[in-house]
Amino acid sequence: MPYTGGFNITNIAWAGRNAVAVTIEHSYAIDVRFQLYQNKQLIGYTTTANEVRIVGGIPSGASAAPLGIIVVEPENAATDYSSLLDLRPWNEYRISWPAPVSPPADLHHFDIVSGAAAGDPFDSANVIARVPYHPDRISYSYTLPTFPERGDWNVAVIARDDASPDGNADPTPTDTTITTIIYPVDFDAVSGSVADRRFTADITAGELTITSTFGTVPSYP
Repeated sequence: MPYTGGFNITNIAWAGRNAVAVTIEHSYAIDVRFQLYQNKQLIGYTTTANEVRIVGGIPSGASAAPLGIIVVEPENAATDYSSLLDLRPWNEYRISWPAPVSPPADLHHFDIVSGAAAGDPFDSANVIARVPYHPDRISYSYTLPTFPERGDWNVAVIARDDASPDGNADPTPTDTTITTIIYPVDFDAVSGSVADRRFTADITAGELTITSTFGTVPSYP
């Protein structure tokens, strides 16, 4: 214990505006509880011995996110075992960079920045995260938040000093491009865009027609 097998998912459905319900069948003859994770975040768990329906609140986000299930003892139902899941979900990316060889004495932190959308150049004002500098570290890494859409995202690490309020930026940031492969959203009724949407809707003469498509599939190496 804990385990990551011995069960099958039989149904997944919405359980409200921001919640999902996952129904399973299992082969456990002992009393166990089932935990539900989204993006390696514990979002719900069963509370009784015979319960096979797990309901969890879904954090808001534009892109699809993977679900995971872990089987635990009843007393550990609320314990986070996300480290047993895959190192990173398929829609999360991690960047690493070395510590400066001869850092200035007033080096204070690193800003991780990106473009506002896929294909945009990185913007020093669009700060994703701020990582403190530590003189004893020889390298750094950070798991980026989930990107909202697939494409080429330009990301950079900018070293900054301790000047007020946000520090002066190093003139030579370390930059890279991350090619994300993310499922398109199901439906976008606000923007009306049909590009990269799995469902589109049309109302003619009082009749609603919903069409399913995967949009344009990009080619990746």
